[in-house]
Amino acid sequence: MNNEHLQRLLPFGYIYLVIMGIIKESIFYYQLDINILKFSSIMDILISPIAEITAHPFLLIFFILLIFLLYGFKQYSLKHPEKKFIKKFLKKYFKIDESKVLTHTEFEKIIDKTLINYFFALLICFFLGFGIGGGNFLSKRIKNGDLKFEKYGQTLTFNSGEKKEIYLVNTNSLYYFYVVKGQKTVEISPIGTIQSIAKNK
Repeated sequence: MNNEHLQRLLPFGYIYLVIMGIIKESIFYYQLDINILKFSSIMDILISPIAEITAHPFLLIFFILLIFLLYGFKQYSLKHPEKKFIKKFLKKYFKIDESKVLTHTEFEKIIDKTLINYFFALLICFFLGFGIGGGNFLSKRIKNGDLKFEKYGQTLTFNSGEKKEIYLVNTNSLYYFYVVKGQKTVEISPIGTIQSIAKNK
């Protein structure tokens, strides 16, 4: 894959990430009875994929390792196209006979297409898995009153001076999403109404 091809692909790749981010957030918050798109700015939507990945260090490490592994597989395949498992792979997924001789360019295009498809498929699994699994897990804990306020509780102080002990679900550039201790629904407050938030000791 040359630099020009990569430059053309990157914008489409990020659009794909944004779409996946929107779907993930929508599925996650739908299970909490929230239409997240009504409470999100354009900037929240655009940065949601990066924010999601960087919010969890192990995910960031996973994606970096994944990129290196895919790149390493490509380089190995290009250097050793004669390997039996590579020929079987081409036959199984691309119906290319093992005896057929491919040019370097043809072989590289096939490998690039395969790795890109695998990468995008993994992204779908990641975002849908987090959206469905994360939303369902949190929804059940809220309904059952199983949120760990002792460990993760925070105190929200409003501009009016009112204070609430909460479990913070998430925030974006416009709103706080949280569950008040003793309640079983998610409340939403504009950031402008919040004076401070502090972790309970």
